[in-house]
Amino acid sequence: MSSSAALKAEATSIMNSYDKEFIALSGSLVNGINTSLESRSEWLAAGDKLSPRQAVLPSYMNSLVQLFLKTRALKVG
Repeated sequence: MSSSAALKAEATSIMNSYDKEFIALSGSLVNGINTSLESRSEWLAAGDKLSPRQAVLPSYMNSLVQLFLKTRALKVG
């Protein structure tokens, strides 16, 4: 294997590892946010309805993860 091919293989391996870790961390963050929102439900004045601000945060996090995955697919593909 040439030096250039070895470096490319190593870079691909590193990026794949990074992607896996980012996805796992993102999932943990979204789960943590959802758990936090669920645990605060008794504090909400309007029963179990979420305020617009609380409803946006998990959606925002999901959008960031989706955007990251799309940009990674464009770079790798």
